[in-house]
Amino acid sequence: MNRRRSALWAFAIVLVITMYAVRLYVVNSTAEWVPKETYGMGEWLKPRDGYLVDDVIEDLDGFSLKVDDAKIMTPNEYLSEYGHEGDTWDADGDVPSVLAVTMTIKNEYNEEGGFEAWLWSAVPASQNCEYRFDDALYSTADDTGSVFRVGIGKQATRTFPFRLQAPGPYFTDSASWIYLEVADRTFRINMTYRPVTRQFVFTVPE
Repeated sequence: MNRRRSALWAFAIVLVITMYAVRLYVVNSTAEWVPKETYGMGEWLKPRDGYLVDDVIEDLDGFSLKVDDAKIMTPNEYLSEYGHEGDTWDADGDVPSVLAVTMTIKNEYNEEGGFEAWLWSAVPASQNCEYRFDDALYSTADDTGSVFRVGIGKQATRTFPFRLQAPGPYFTDSASWIYLEVADRTFRINMTYRPVTRQFVFTVPE
Protein backbone atom coordinates (compact mmCIF):
# COMPACT_ATOMS: atom_id res chain seq x y z
CA MET A 1 0.00 0.00 0.00
CA ASN A 2 2.78 2.41 0.93
CA ARG A 3 4.61 1.54 -2.29
CA ARG A 4 1.48 2.30 -4.32
CA ARG A 5 0.93 5.59 -2.50
CA SER A 6 4.55 6.61 -3.09
CA ALA A 7 4.18 5.81 -6.78
CA LEU A 8 1.04 7.95 -6.99
CA TRP A 9 2.77 10.85 -5.28
CA ALA A 10 5.76 10.54 -7.60
CA PHE A 11 3.43 10.49 -10.61
CA ALA A 12 1.59 13.59 -9.34
CA ILE A 13 4.84 15.47 -8.83
CA VAL A 14 6.09 14.55 -12.32
CA LEU A 15 2.73 15.61 -13.77
CA VAL A 16 2.87 19.00 -12.05
CA ILE A 17 6.46 19.59 -13.19
CA THR A 18 5.55 18.59 -16.75
CA MET A 19 2.52 20.91 -16.80
CA TYR A 20 4.65 23.78 -15.47
CA ALA A 21 7.34 23.14 -18.10
CA VAL A 22 4.74 23.07 -20.88
CA ARG A 23 3.17 26.29 -19.62
CA LEU A 24 6.57 27.96 -19.41
CA TYR A 25 7.38 26.87 -22.95
CA VAL A 26 4.06 28.21 -24.28
CA VAL A 27 4.51 31.58 -22.54
CA ASN A 28 8.08 31.97 -23.76
CA SER A 29 7.33 30.87 -27.30
CA THR A 30 4.39 33.26 -27.68
CA ALA A 31 5.86 36.24 -25.80
CA GLU A 32 6.37 39.37 -27.84
CA TRP A 33 10.01 40.11 -28.54
CA VAL A 34 10.72 43.83 -28.69
CA PRO A 35 14.09 44.90 -30.13
CA LYS A 36 16.07 47.51 -28.21
CA GLU A 37 18.30 50.36 -29.33
CA THR A 38 20.51 52.22 -26.86
CA TYR A 39 21.95 55.71 -27.36
CA GLY A 40 24.59 57.47 -25.30
CA MET A 41 24.99 61.12 -24.42
CA GLY A 42 25.51 63.21 -27.57
CA GLU A 43 24.00 60.60 -29.93
CA TRP A 44 20.93 61.40 -32.00
CA LEU A 45 17.90 59.17 -31.42
CA LYS A 46 15.09 59.02 -33.98
CA PRO A 47 11.76 57.78 -32.56
CA ARG A 48 10.41 57.12 -36.08
CA ASP A 49 7.08 55.29 -35.74
CA GLY A 50 7.72 54.48 -32.08
CA TYR A 51 5.60 55.40 -29.09
CA LEU A 52 5.46 55.04 -25.31
CA VAL A 53 1.73 54.54 -24.72
CA ASP A 54 -0.38 55.27 -27.82
CA ASP A 55 0.82 55.25 -31.43
CA VAL A 56 -2.15 57.38 -32.51
CA ILE A 57 -1.61 60.21 -30.05
CA GLU A 58 2.20 60.14 -30.12
CA ASP A 59 3.22 61.28 -33.60
CA LEU A 60 7.04 61.39 -33.42
CA ASP A 61 8.10 60.53 -36.97
CA GLY A 62 10.45 63.17 -38.35
CA PHE A 63 11.81 64.18 -34.96
CA SER A 64 15.22 63.39 -33.53
CA LEU A 65 16.70 64.23 -30.16
CA LYS A 66 19.84 63.82 -28.10
CA VAL A 67 20.96 64.18 -24.51
CA ASP A 68 23.49 67.00 -24.24
CA ASP A 69 24.12 67.06 -20.51
CA ALA A 70 22.82 65.93 -17.13
CA LYS A 71 23.42 67.28 -13.66
CA ILE A 72 22.03 67.18 -10.14
CA MET A 73 20.51 70.39 -8.80
CA THR A 74 18.14 71.79 -6.20
CA PRO A 75 14.77 73.14 -7.38
CA ASN A 76 15.91 76.69 -6.66
CA GLU A 77 19.12 76.16 -8.64
CA TYR A 78 17.07 74.78 -11.51
CA LEU A 79 14.71 77.77 -11.51
CA SER A 80 17.59 80.23 -11.16
CA GLU A 81 19.29 78.79 -14.26
CA TYR A 82 16.33 77.89 -16.46
CA GLY A 83 13.33 79.82 -15.10
CA HIS A 84 12.14 83.39 -14.90
CA GLU A 85 13.81 86.01 -12.74
CA GLY A 86 12.54 85.74 -9.19
CA ASP A 87 11.20 82.18 -9.48
CA THR A 88 11.60 80.22 -6.23
CA TRP A 89 10.51 76.84 -4.88
CA ASP A 90 9.18 76.83 -1.34
CA ALA A 91 8.79 73.36 0.19
CA ASP A 92 12.12 71.67 -0.60
CA GLY A 93 13.82 74.27 -2.71
CA ASP A 94 17.33 73.60 -1.41
CA VAL A 95 17.29 69.80 -1.54
CA PRO A 96 19.43 68.36 -4.41
CA SER A 97 16.45 66.36 -5.66
CA VAL A 98 16.47 67.34 -9.35
CA LEU A 99 18.02 65.29 -12.13
CA ALA A 100 18.26 67.98 -14.80
CA VAL A 101 18.60 66.48 -18.28
CA THR A 102 19.36 68.81 -21.17
CA MET A 103 18.09 67.64 -24.56
CA THR A 104 18.14 69.07 -28.06
CA ILE A 105 15.12 68.23 -30.20
CA LYS A 106 14.86 68.89 -33.92
CA ASN A 107 12.07 68.44 -36.44
CA GLU A 108 12.75 67.55 -40.05
CA TYR A 109 9.23 67.26 -41.47
CA ASN A 110 6.58 66.53 -38.83
CA GLU A 111 3.62 68.90 -39.25
CA GLU A 112 1.41 68.10 -36.26
CA GLY A 113 3.25 65.85 -33.79
CA GLY A 114 5.16 66.69 -30.66
CA PHE A 115 6.36 65.39 -27.32
CA GLU A 116 4.41 64.52 -24.19
CA ALA A 117 7.20 64.98 -21.65
CA TRP A 118 4.94 63.97 -18.75
CA LEU A 119 5.26 60.39 -20.06
CA TRP A 120 9.02 60.39 -19.49
CA SER A 121 10.85 58.86 -16.55
CA ALA A 122 14.50 58.26 -15.69
CA VAL A 123 15.30 54.82 -14.26
CA PRO A 124 18.64 54.31 -12.45
CA ALA A 125 20.95 51.39 -13.17
CA SER A 126 19.69 49.66 -10.01
CA GLN A 127 16.15 49.70 -11.49
CA ASN A 128 14.73 49.95 -7.97
CA CYS A 129 12.97 53.31 -8.41
CA GLU A 130 11.80 55.82 -10.99
CA TYR A 131 12.55 59.52 -11.31
CA ARG A 132 9.44 61.00 -12.93
CA PHE A 133 9.35 64.11 -15.09
CA ASP A 134 8.29 66.97 -12.78
CA ASP A 135 5.60 68.85 -14.67
CA ALA A 136 5.06 71.44 -11.92
CA LEU A 137 8.73 72.43 -11.69
CA TYR A 138 9.21 72.45 -15.46
CA SER A 139 6.05 74.50 -16.09
CA THR A 140 7.21 77.06 -13.54
CA ALA A 141 10.42 77.55 -15.50
CA ASP A 142 9.08 77.16 -19.05
CA ASP A 143 5.78 78.61 -20.28
CA THR A 144 5.38 75.88 -22.92
CA GLY A 145 4.53 73.24 -20.32
CA SER A 146 5.08 69.51 -20.63
CA VAL A 147 3.44 69.14 -24.07
CA PHE A 148 5.44 71.00 -26.66
CA ARG A 149 6.13 71.25 -30.37
CA VAL A 150 9.14 72.11 -32.52
CA GLY A 151 8.52 73.71 -35.91
CA ILE A 152 9.56 72.03 -39.17
CA GLY A 153 13.22 72.66 -39.92
CA LYS A 154 13.85 73.99 -36.41
CA GLN A 155 15.40 72.69 -33.22
CA ALA A 156 15.11 73.57 -29.54
CA THR A 157 17.15 72.84 -26.45
CA ARG A 158 15.42 72.36 -23.12
CA THR A 159 16.46 71.11 -19.68
CA PHE A 160 13.93 68.71 -18.18
CA PRO A 161 13.68 68.04 -14.41
CA PHE A 162 13.19 64.51 -13.08
CA ARG A 163 12.53 63.83 -9.39
CA LEU A 164 12.03 60.82 -7.12
CA GLN A 165 8.84 61.10 -5.10
CA ALA A 166 8.29 59.14 -1.90
CA PRO A 167 5.65 59.01 0.88
CA GLY A 168 6.20 61.31 3.84
CA PRO A 169 7.15 60.14 7.35
CA TYR A 170 4.87 57.91 9.38
CA PHE A 171 1.96 59.54 11.23
CA THR A 172 1.77 62.40 8.72
CA ASP A 173 -0.97 63.26 6.29
CA SER A 174 -1.34 60.36 3.84
CA ALA A 175 -1.46 62.85 0.99
CA SER A 176 1.93 64.33 1.87
CA TRP A 177 4.89 63.41 -0.32
CA ILE A 178 8.54 64.30 -0.24
CA TYR A 179 11.23 64.38 -2.90
CA LEU A 180 14.41 62.45 -2.21
CA GLU A 181 17.93 63.53 -3.00
CA VAL A 182 19.30 62.16 -6.26
CA ALA A 183 21.48 59.26 -5.12
CA ASP A 184 22.16 57.66 -8.50
CA ARG A 185 24.52 58.58 -11.33
CA THR A 186 23.62 56.33 -14.28
CA PHE A 187 20.15 56.43 -15.84
CA ARG A 188 18.10 55.33 -18.80
CA ILE A 189 15.18 57.21 -20.34
CA ASN A 190 12.94 55.40 -22.78
CA MET A 191 11.76 57.52 -25.69
CA THR A 192 9.72 54.66 -27.22
CA TYR A 193 8.57 51.23 -26.02
CA ARG A 194 7.01 49.88 -29.22
CA PRO A 195 7.59 48.64 -31.88
CA VAL A 196 11.24 49.20 -30.91
CA THR A 197 12.44 50.26 -27.47
CA ARG A 198 14.71 53.24 -28.07
CA GLN A 199 16.40 54.58 -24.96
CA PHE A 200 19.07 56.93 -23.76
CA VAL A 201 21.61 55.58 -21.27
CA PHE A 202 23.92 58.12 -19.68
CA THR A 203 25.94 58.93 -16.57
CA VAL A 204 25.79 62.23 -14.74
CA PRO A 205 29.28 63.80 -14.93
CA GLU A 206 31.05 64.28 -11.62
